[in-house]
Formats: sequence, structure tokens, C-alpha cells
Amino acid sequence: MGFDDLQRQWRTEVSQPLDSLQREQLQRHVRRRCVTLERGVRRRDLLEIAAVPVLLIWVGIAWPRVSTTWLSMTGTVLLCVWAISVAAILLRMHHQPQVLCDAPSEEFIRQKLRWCDSQLRLLKSVAWWYVLPPLVAAILLLWGKAEPHKLPRLAFIWLSMAAFGVFVVRLNQRTADKHFASLRDDLNQLLKGF
Repeated sequence: MGFDDLQRQWRTEVSQPLDSLQREQLQRHVRRRCVTLERGVRRRDLLEIAAVPVLLIWVGIAWPRVSTTWLSMTGTVLLCVWAISVAAILLRMHHQPQVLCDAPSEEFIRQKLRWCDSQLRLLKSVAWWYVLPPLVAAILLLWGKAEPHKLPRLAFIWLSMAAFGVFVVRLNQRTADKHFASLRDDLNQLLKGF
């Protein structure tokens, strides 16, 4: 059996309609996964939102030492704007209408499918809204504070931050693929039955 045969066999098995017992088991499994994922997402978002005031307080305390040039001031302001934007994005994600677990199945599935798609978009675009702005702010901040003899150390700090950013992007993409893409597939499979 070659790869093409295996792929065809898998597609025919996946496209088979579910009987009522399989459908009921899949619905219970999907509901449990949704509750677990939503709890994890809510905890993650609350931690991120709680970090914003801490960052803003730290920036307020460090402002006189950090903002000595226009470049470092621009980096500091960009860092603050980024933190507030992250909080706003995460808060907006939680203002979607909630459907209770005992709601009709089709309505529940459609709402969870919308939620899953929005989480996938958020996780897949993390490089642009979550990682890149603080890296640009760090470049401006560090370059504005740079003294010629400190440039190698500042370059090392920025490269470390960039490496951490790549790690965060890969981690979010892995989470999107592992948890949310498979949940979306299960929700789509359930929705086909209606």
C-alpha cells in the first residue's frame, strides 16, 4: 500500500457518516475539549491582561532613566502602546456571545466553530501583533541608549529577544495545529450531520 492509497483510504473513512452512537460520543468529547480549551485560553488571557499594568508601572518608574533620547522614548511609547493593544485584543476576544453547553447542538457547534476559528487566526498571526512590536520597541530603546562600548551586549540582548520571539511564534503555531485545528475538524464533522 503506497502513500496515495493510504491517503484515499483515510479520506473515505473520514467522509463516512457517523452513526448515532458515534455522533453522540464525538459530541461529548468535543464539548469536553471545548470546555478545557476555553478554560486554558481564559487563564492565559487573564495572565496576559494582568501583566499590562505591571509593565506600565515598570515603564513609569524607569522612564527617567530609559527615555534619554528620542529613539529610546519612541521605543518606550511603542512598548506601552503594544501592551495596551494586546490587552484590548484579548478582551475583545472574550466579548463574543456565549452559548451554554445545554444549548441546541447545532447552535452550540456553530458558535464553538466561530470561537475556534477566531483562536486559530489569533494564534497563527501572533508574529505580527504579539512578537514583532516589542522587538521593534527593543531595537529603538536599546539603540537610543547605546554607547559604543555596549553595542555587543545590546546586540546579544536583542538577538536573545528575537530567539525567544521565534520560540513564541512556533509554540503558538504548534498549539493552533495540535489543539484548535483538530477541534475545528471535529466540529465540522459534527456540523455535517445537521
